[in-house]
Amino acid sequence: MKRCLTLMLLLCSLFVNGQDSIVVVFDRPLQTLLYHLRLERLDNDANQATLFWNYADSLNHIRAEFDMPPKEHSTDYASPALLSVICRNNGCDSTLVKDKIFIKSDNGISAILSLQRNGAASLSLGGDKPAEALSVPFDSERPGTLSFSTMKPTKTLNNFVLALRRDKSEFYNGDIEQLIADIKTSDDRLAAIWTYLDRNTDPAQTAVSRRYVLATVADGEGGYDIVYVDGDTPGWKPGQIKGHLRKTIFSDHFDLEWVTADGNVLRDDTSATFEGASNILRLDFPLLKSSVRFRRTSAGKR
Repeated sequence: MKRCLTLMLLLCSLFVNGQDSIVVVFDRPLQTLLYHLRLERLDNDANQATLFWNYADSLNHIRAEFDMPPKEHSTDYASPALLSVICRNNGCDSTLVKDKIFIKSDNGISAILSLQRNGAASLSLGGDKPAEALSVPFDSERPGTLSFSTMKPTKTLNNFVLALRRDKSEFYNGDIEQLIADIKTSDDRLAAIWTYLDRNTDPAQTAVSRRYVLATVADGEGGYDIVYVDGDTPGWKPGQIKGHLRKTIFSDHFDLEWVTADGNVLRDDTSATFEGASNILRLDFPLLKSSVRFRRTSAGKR
């Protein structure tokens, strides 16, 4: 089972509202995002910019509209700029944020959109320095398109995007109901359906769902795929591969590869052990000071 986390950007030029823009198209869920846009202020004229994200079409997107005051002769003066964050759903606009921000700069205005691994997103405006970040919604499962436009022609000073794509695991090659039926008739003592039993974890580093239902299925090479059967993990569907057990020289002990809820892959110093006459599956994550146990609920012929 091969997985990798990759940087993914698809850039193309587009004219939006008559202004040259850069569009970033995301074709996969995102783990993190950092977008820095900096636009030059006009000498003697006010302007307005719009930043779009989660753009599916003109009727469904999120956008931030912000004023761009003209350049000031004195850099000691902070210009007021109105910021509005708007969610458009099926053509209907809802204003989520409306705030006045004071920007101190004689040159440009920056907008920084950030998405963290935990799903939290923020937006900040600034001149020489960024203002306090505001929480904004961001659908990391369907990131769509990222772009910007300006009301009047203006120079783009910086347009930087760094995105870490989340590669969801592949699906088990077969129907999930058939998988369960095959396990019930299997002669493999380690092929089973498992549910959460207990945990010994560091809450600051590990969060474990108590609704996990997993299956272990032989991979034909002495190891096992761990298949996600059911649970409450957002974005995960029954049949996806949740992890892999790779055989070692020790009986009932395997090297573990585990895909976290946000798509990150843990494989360093991780292991799995079948205990209690193979009725308990223990997953160990020593670097996270954590272990989780699952109990057998259904198995093949013993």
